[in-house]
Order: sequence, then structure tokens, then C-alpha cells
Amino acid sequence: MSSQTSPRRTVAVITRTKDRPLLLGRCCTSVIGQTYVDWQHVIVNDGGERESVEQVLSRFSAQYGERLTIIHNEHCIGMEAASNVGIAASNSDYIAVLDDDDSWAPTFLQECITFLNTLSNGGDFAGVVTQSMLIEEEIRNEHIRIINRQEFNPWLKAVNLFRLCVGNVFTSNAAVFRRSVWEELGGFNETLPVLGDWEFNLRVSSRWELGVIAKPLAYYHQRTGLSDARYVNTVLHKVDEHVRIDNLIRNRLLREDLQKGHIGLGLLVNLSMAIEQSNEGINYVKRWARRVLRPTKWARIILGRVSPGASRTEGRAPVSPRQHGESR
Repeated sequence: MSSQTSPRRTVAVITRTKDRPLLLGRCCTSVIGQTYVDWQHVIVNDGGERESVEQVLSRFSAQYGERLTIIHNEHCIGMEAASNVGIAASNSDYIAVLDDDDSWAPTFLQECITFLNTLSNGGDFAGVVTQSMLIEEEIRNEHIRIINRQEFNPWLKAVNLFRLCVGNVFTSNAAVFRRSVWEELGGFNETLPVLGDWEFNLRVSSRWELGVIAKPLAYYHQRTGLSDARYVNTVLHKVDEHVRIDNLIRNRLLREDLQKGHIGLGLLVNLSMAIEQSNEGINYVKRWARRVLRPTKWARIILGRVSPGASRTEGRAPVSPRQHGESR
């Protein structure tokens, strides 16, 4: 076990944690269980209790060897700043963020690195993402019980910039980026308390392509009905905060466009949301007409008038608070 930067590895796995030893142990098991072994695991304890983190990691010291780096922040600095601290302390060609409550299929790193190292596939990509599996779970008496599993984004075959402007189309733990991309963009935006992964993905996709592996290799864990605030998902339990920051990002990008006098991400993120909301309104009217007016002639008239040009929801990113895929 090491608290210093390890020798250069192919990929650095960055884990942010704070007072969640039960989840951290599962995360460590997932990293150690990867079929690809040339990784460095950087765990950033963001202002949490030091002893509990050290106790969890002591169980894995033999499996880690020299591949573990531990960073203890004296105070909580936030998710994006913690990510930047962990990445800066790592030494690798690629970067992946795996929060303490998420996990991977054993072949996640193997398939992502193989994709990026194959010139015919990944040579021109800034990174690669996989599809995700949504795992709903509950925690009782310090035990995790799986309630349900379902594919989160089986429609994801390519990362389209305009679609990404509506909201994240992949979860935060489903991506592997080139380190050079993180360095060129200046890292994650540390002013954002949530949705920093979406804002970073927008900046990446505005300049480069992201490859897609159409397999659910990233496991996105969600917990509901919790009384213990340590284990909550912000995307479920801080919906108002996500709405506020979502609006802040869209307004900030639009103001940048206006100040520079050109069309950029600001127009795209706001136009895409307007179209999405319009489509949702059309779909609501159609559902209401089918339920309330059918089989009258008015249902046929309304459905006929709203159908032309109406967008199909099939194959698009889900419009819900969890669309952004931020797990903490």
C-alpha cells in the first residue's frame, strides 16, 4: 500500500469517497477484480474519517501491492476538485473515475483499453464509453441488498454532441479518457457541486469524438428511501440542486456565446433542451388524448395534428433527474 504516486501505469482509476466504508470495500473489490491489471487506484478521502478508510484498504493490501495511492483531504473540497487532486497525483496514459458506490464488470478496463489502443478503432478518439447497467439497491444493518437490475442506456451506440447537450447519455463511471484530454481542458470544473461530469463531457465532445462499446460494462448503483445521508445518490436526493446547476451551466454557456458573438455550446445546450421540452409537451398531449378522448373523433383530430414532426422518444436519452448519471 502506498500514499505516494506509483510508477507509471496504463490507466489511473480515481475514486472519491467520504465516510462510506461499506461501499468503498465493494468498489475496491471491483477494481482488484479487473482482468486488466496495469492500473493505479487513487482513492481520495474527501474530508472523511481517515481511520475507516485505512481499515477498509488494509484488507486489500496484498492484492493492491504498489498499485494503490491514498490521499486524505483535511476538509471536503467537492467532487470535481477531488477528481482533479486524484488525477494530478496519478501517473498514467488513461483516466477513469469510479466513485465509491459504483462498480464495473470484470472486463471493463480490458475492453476500454483494447479499444483505445487499437488504431483502427480508438486512435482518433478522446476516450471511450460503455453502456451501463442500473442496479437498484438498499442498505439495511450495514448490508447491501440488490432490488433490481436493468439496462440503463441500451440505445447508446454513439455519443452525439447535440443529444449530449440535453443531458448525459452515459454514467460517470462508464468512461475512460486520455490523460492528454484532461490536461488540455484544464480538468474538471471545481466550481460545480454537481453535474461536473456532464460539463466536462460537453467540453470533450465539442472538440473530439468519443467511442462507444455497446455492452453494459459499467454498473451504476442507486439507493432509495435512505435515512442515512452518507449513502444517498445526489441525483435522487438533491434534485433541486441538480436543476439549479443544470440551469446555471446552460445560462453560463449561453452568456459566453453572447459575449464572444458566435454560435457555440451555449446555443446548443439551450436549443436542445427547448426541443426536448417541446417533444415532451407533444407526447403529454398525445397520451392525454388517447386516455381521455378515445374513441371519439376529437382524439383522432388531436393525434393527427400533433403527430406530424413529433419526435419519437425511442433511442433517445431519458429525460429524468438521473439522466446526468452522477452517482454521488
